[in-house]
Amino acid sequence: MKTWKVFSFLLVIRLICAQYSIIPDCDEVFNFYEPLNYLLRHFGLQTWEYSPEYAIRSWTYIGLHAYSLKLVSYLSDIFGLGLTENTSQFYVLRFIFALTSASVEVALYQSLKRNVNVSIANLYILFSGISTGMLHASVSFLPSSFAMHIFTLALSQFLYFESVTSTIKGFTFIAIAGLMGWPFALVLAFPFGVYHLISCCASNQLSRLAKIVSWSAILSLLILGSITTIEYLAYGKITIVPLNIVLYNVINANDNSGPDIFGVEPWSYYVMNLILNFNILFPLSAISCVWILIPSNWIQFSVRMSKFQLLTLLSSFYLWLAIFIVQPHKEERFIYPVYSSLLVCAAVSSFYVIEGLSFLPNFKSISTVFNKVFVRWCLISVFTLLSLSRSLALYNNYHAPVTVFASAVFNLPKTESLTNICIGREWYRSPSSFFLPDSYRLKFIKSGFDGILPGEFMEPMSFSHEDAMKLTPWYSLWGNLEGTHKMTSNMNNVNREEPSHYIDLALCDYLIETSIDIGDRDYEVNIHSDPLIWEPVHCEKMLNPGQSKGIRRLLWLPMGVFEAKLSWNDWCLLKRHNPIEKIA
Repeated sequence: MKTWKVFSFLLVIRLICAQYSIIPDCDEVFNFYEPLNYLLRHFGLQTWEYSPEYAIRSWTYIGLHAYSLKLVSYLSDIFGLGLTENTSQFYVLRFIFALTSASVEVALYQSLKRNVNVSIANLYILFSGISTGMLHASVSFLPSSFAMHIFTLALSQFLYFESVTSTIKGFTFIAIAGLMGWPFALVLAFPFGVYHLISCCASNQLSRLAKIVSWSAILSLLILGSITTIEYLAYGKITIVPLNIVLYNVINANDNSGPDIFGVEPWSYYVMNLILNFNILFPLSAISCVWILIPSNWIQFSVRMSKFQLLTLLSSFYLWLAIFIVQPHKEERFIYPVYSSLLVCAAVSSFYVIEGLSFLPNFKSISTVFNKVFVRWCLISVFTLLSLSRSLALYNNYHAPVTVFASAVFNLPKTESLTNICIGREWYRSPSSFFLPDSYRLKFIKSGFDGILPGEFMEPMSFSHEDAMKLTPWYSLWGNLEGTHKMTSNMNNVNREEPSHYIDLALCDYLIETSIDIGDRDYEVNIHSDPLIWEPVHCEKMLNPGQSKGIRRLLWLPMGVFEAKLSWNDWCLLKRHNPIEKIA
């Protein structure tokens, strides 16, 4: 298949993902979209991770995307494209992710086609394009997604095993993924480091090994130095963010501080999650290393690399899963960096299944070509139907928050003074301040959650978007912003509730709420029992997974196919009836 056709196929799919994918992780909103909104519009919510006291989030990573959007806005003004609105910038950023994802996936496809096997390359690109896991991972604003994209590039270089230059590029890409994205991604260099150490020593090519090590180290140090310089400009002090992340999550983690205080899950969490996101591909990827054990004289097909090289290629996924499956604190995004490796493993395994079954005795009565086509299309059909069904279910069941914000909140009337949009128990579903008009602010009210919610970045005197853009030229990221290095006293890293991050309900002009019963929590709002105070502006239906049963809770199926008990709630933007009653 021609490369431009593959790229077009992927780009169309990724652009659809950018437009319709939900935001599955509140960390994406509060730790990345909100700081980005602060750099661009000079207001936003600040998590404790961005407090200079802790500094475990990278402003370099945020700045990279802020610079990209400022450049797009600058070009949009020149050519009159109308892409300067904040909601437009949200989707422009997602379109940039879509373009990036399609580009790196095609790079890996070309490398697989040249160095491994054409059929494996074709299976990889099909799996990558349609899988539910890539639906949201490809356009997510997360360091783990960034690491996934960069590691995909690294894999495309590592497949040129005999090229020193490509190998150095591979290690450099992993350095970028780890130092600018997520430091734990650095472990993905281990299998390839072991391969080149053994192969160079075995063939007495120590000068080759020295060149790979020295150039990879020099480039990695240059990357770290550049990142540290940018972090100094942002935090106002010398800060090595990758080190801080490792210290918090590993070295200094204990019962009171560290990732485990945010929840723990059993080992089966990732198994179930990967089955939902990749269905039959996950078990296929899990057994991909088995094919290496089959003696070469048993099979009549092969790949263009040694078994040692193939094992090295497949081992990244196994290594990553082995490390993270034993960690008590688990999140779906933690597996993102090796999604491309998982898909390659699944493609390799599928190739061996398709080719191998056609040579079984019971299949030889029918033509070998027919066997291959039959097995291939059975596998692809099952995978495609399950993937599309899961992807449609995610959108249909959980699109309400983005739809309400994009359709209603963004179109609220402009005001001369600051206007509060409050959110309580649904705080983790907010799609970010990118959907707020310039004079509106997202505020938290007390709910059943008793951990620490984000505070607010220090704003300049002017809060209008136009004035914010005038404060600095388009190519500047920091300007006179103090919020990136301002020490705050109301942050903590032990998930202790901070009452100063709430406001009184009486100060709310608008409210985001759901129709789920509040029980005996009288400090929360029941949108059905307070019609005299609040009136709905816009509501969307959203699935209540806790009250729903049946396969249709997980997969979209036509009506009448499998009975299911689905419970739906209203997810609403409410407006106060009489704004005059708001306490000054």
